[in-house]
Order: sequence, then C-alpha cells, then structure tokens
Amino acid sequence: MGADKKVRTDPLIRIVLVDDHRLFRELIKSYLESVVGFSVVAEADNGDDAVAYVKMHRPHVCIMDITLKGLDGFEATKKIIKHGKTNVLVVSASTQPDYIRRMVEVGAKGYLFKDSSPETLCEAVRAVAAGLTFYPAERDQRKESGKRPQLSEREIQFIRLVCDSRSLNEIAAELNLSYSTIVSYKTRAMMKTGANTTAELVKYAIKNGIAQLD
Repeated sequence: MGADKKVRTDPLIRIVLVDDHRLFRELIKSYLESVVGFSVVAEADNGDDAVAYVKMHRPHVCIMDITLKGLDGFEATKKIIKHGKTNVLVVSASTQPDYIRRMVEVGAKGYLFKDSSPETLCEAVRAVAAGLTFYPAERDQRKESGKRPQLSEREIQFIRLVCDSRSLNEIAAELNLSYSTIVSYKTRAMMKTGANTTAELVKYAIKNGIAQLD
C-alpha cells in the first residue's frame, strides 16, 4: 500500500501584520483569521522586525503602517519589495495624497485608510496577494472633493494604448520606454482613476472620453 496522501492545510494567503499600536494589530489579526483563506503568520511593531519577518515567513502580503519605530513604513516597504515577492498593502490613518504617492513610488500595491470597512480590507488583501493594485483611498478623496483626477499626457497615452489591447511590453516598445517605467505609469493611472483592474481602467477611459472603442 502506498503512503497516505497529505492534505494541504496551509491557508491560501499568508500575512505579516505591521503596526505600532498593539490593540489595532490584535483587532485586525482577530478579524483576518476569522476569514477563510487568511492567516497572520507574524506581527511587528517596527520596520526592522517587519523586514526580518517577511524574509523569514515569505508571506503573500505585508500589511504595513507608515509611522513606525526604527525604519518607517516607506523604508521598510522599499526593503521588502527589493527582497522578494511579498506585496505590500498600506493601512494608515494618514489621508495625505503625498503619502499615497510616495507609497506608490516605493512599490506598495495598495493603500487603505484605517476607517475602511472590514470587507474592503479583505478585498484589498486578496487583490494585493494576486499582484493587483488597490487604491480606493485616492478614489474616496476625489468623491469628497468632486474633482476629476489630473492625468499627465503620458498617463493618458498609456491608457489609450491599454484600451487598444496592447500588452505592457508592447506599450514599452511603442513609447520607447523601459518596462518598469510603463508599470509605474500603470500604477499611477490606476491610483488616480480608482481602477482596481485593467478592465476598470478601460471602462473609466471610455466613460470619460479618454478613449473610444472601434
């Protein structure tokens, strides 16, 4: 007789949770672990431990605060992104647009305000774990102000090429830019428009007259 087959019991999405407030961490951990498919494998209250735990556990997602002892959230995120394949989701009380932009620049996949709903947090964790961007924070700010996002000419050009069904590699060749630069344009465009997927970005472009379907 052959050996019994092992049943996979590991949760789908492993998470490292980083925040300097113990109560917040415990509440978020308790909630996340009540959701099927999530597991908080480590907690940290400072940026240095966050980087160490990510190297140790190799989670799918690191939920990152900004204001931390030692390395702040920006520097910790830089190191985590440089080290491996863990994606960073920022959960912060700060609503400053500059903070959101800086986190995009250092490589974070998503940014939520701490008053977001638990359902939105789950949605963001799943999206970021899959390598998608998730920036409803910027979208919510626009709704409150009633202003449309200010897209650069390059960002508009990128969106139009996306609507033309071009791949990122094809767009990079078309614009004579590096692949990483095109990824940066994609991230900024999605952040500014509030799109969480390419399909939502295309829908936004058509709705707002940026592009048209033939």
